[in-house]
Order: sequence, then structure tokens, then C-alpha cells
Amino acid sequence: VMVNALMDDLPSVGAGIVFALSENKLFMVTANHVVRNGSSTAKAVHVKFKHNAGLSFDASVSDHFDAAADLAVLTVGLDQIRQIDYCSWFMHVDNTTPKRGEAVYAVGNPRGFEWAMSVTPEYVAQTKDDRILFQSTFVGPGHSGGALLNKDGRLIGMLDGDQSPYGVAIRLTRVVQILRSWGYLVELFERTSTGD
Repeated sequence: VMVNALMDDLPSVGAGIVFALSENKLFMVTANHVVRNGSSTAKAVHVKFKHNAGLSFDASVSDHFDAAADLAVLTVGLDQIRQIDYCSWFMHVDNTTPKRGEAVYAVGNPRGFEWAMSVTPEYVAQTKDDRILFQSTFVGPGHSGGALLNKDGRLIGMLDGDQSPYGVAIRLTRVVQILRSWGYLVELFERTSTGD
């Protein structure tokens, strides 16, 4: 999901990850700093979805956010997007801990270039607590809230630091833990340990 908004009358760009669907809303998680700055909340928030990239949808900033973890929830009313295949948005995930030297790819909206992803992999430098630090010459402002994928294209984290030479992502397990503590039914597909 690509996010565009106005923060204190200035453009704010970022990305997000769809994590749940209710009878009348679609829920996305993004980096809190994409939609909040201190006590200010972004206005004119619009999102775009990969399979309908030419369309922009109005989004609302939820009251659920965690400034310390840098997480916020956005919602879009399904009355705007009935013609879209919702199932195509949910990503396959991998909850294993990435190791130093493993290849990763950051997906985001750097400087407004939607769904930008490096051609060559970035590499995990360190996994500490709930953060994944990876070396990058590619990440830039606008990647925040986007997906960090492993070499198999599985979701392993959400980007919250977008200044090279390092990118930072919140581990997916922590993101899901916070969302569930707010009462959301997280609908990401999880990788099973069947040897696949």
C-alpha cells in the first residue's frame, strides 16, 4: 500500500501493509511518523493498492497508534473499493528470525516512486530485540511503513527507518503482537514449519 498525506500542510509519503478486513473496512499498518508528528495528525490521507495503482482511495487515521514502536493503523471503507480482489493484498509471512548476512528487500514509496524495490538485495547487519538493521544504499524517505521481504518474497518486517546507509524494520512478530493487543484479527498468512 502506498500512502500520501498532508502533515502540517506539507506532503508526507510512506507505505503500509494490509493486515485485516472487516465487513465494511480494510485495515493497514504503517509507520506512525508517516501520519503523525507530535500532536499533529495527517490530513487528506490517500492510499493506493498495487493491483489498482491508478486509483487513489481516501483513508482515515485510526486512534490506535504506538509512538514508541512507531506503528499506526489506517482504515479504508469498503464502499470505495468493492471491485478490488481483497485476497490479493494479504502477504505470505515468515516469522523466523533473520540472520546476519541474509538477503532482504525493502518495498516502499521513496520520494514518491511507488512500489520501489532494489534490483539487488540488501543484507541483514543485525537483529536486536524487535528490530532488523540492514545495510542499504537504496532506502530513502518514503520507505517508512513499507514491507521488508526476505529472499523468498515473504514478509518479515515493517520499515520504520529509511535513512541509508542502514534501514531499520520492526520485526513482524512485534507488529502483529501490538495489533492483536488492540483487538485486531490479523489476517496475514503464516509460513508453517513443514519443511517447505
